[in-house]
Amino acid sequence: MIFRYVFILAACVLVGFIPAIMNRVRVEKVRANLHAVYPNAEFTEVTCTKYNGSSQYMVHITDAAGNQASGFANSDGSMANDTYACYYYADDVVEYFNNGICVEDFAGVGIAVDAISYNNLRYEDTSLCTSFEAYLDPNTLVHNDGFSSQHVYISVRIVGCDDAQSLCETISDRMTEQGVMLNVHFEGANGEYLGTYETDD
Repeated sequence: MIFRYVFILAACVLVGFIPAIMNRVRVEKVRANLHAVYPNAEFTEVTCTKYNGSSQYMVHITDAAGNQASGFANSDGSMANDTYACYYYADDVVEYFNNGICVEDFAGVGIAVDAISYNNLRYEDTSLCTSFEAYLDPNTLVHNDGFSSQHVYISVRIVGCDDAQSLCETISDRMTEQGVMLNVHFEGANGEYLGTYETDD
């Protein structure tokens, strides 16, 4: 009789622990998958939660800089998509834009680039987004909660320019000439809207 109660108690404990253990294994696989795609990132927290009764799991990601992203993983821990790429490639986007327009030609003018705000809701196919070039490729985009555009969208604020509108047009012309594959939301010093540049496919 005592053995029976011990067996039932042990079974109950296992039923409670097994899902937790499986989820821990899943989290570690997700973390490994993320590190394979974003090798220079330091993830301080990764969690997985069953997503609305589907077979997928919602993933929440925090890195050492405090950036927070999300994504979806399969039950085996393989990542389906994520929004972390906007943080990982932010510096590359800024460098790509600055080089594309030859920013040094605009000495004395403040040109501030925000490569994150418009892209932190872009869900990229994790398995495809393994390089900066892949991040720029619209084909890696799975879903974008922020904009309908397939291309990476940045904000460019113009400060210290007497004719900011004309400068936006000059920058847009440079982007077209150099084939810079970004969309740009131009703003003035106080955040006022100056225009939009959308790249051609």
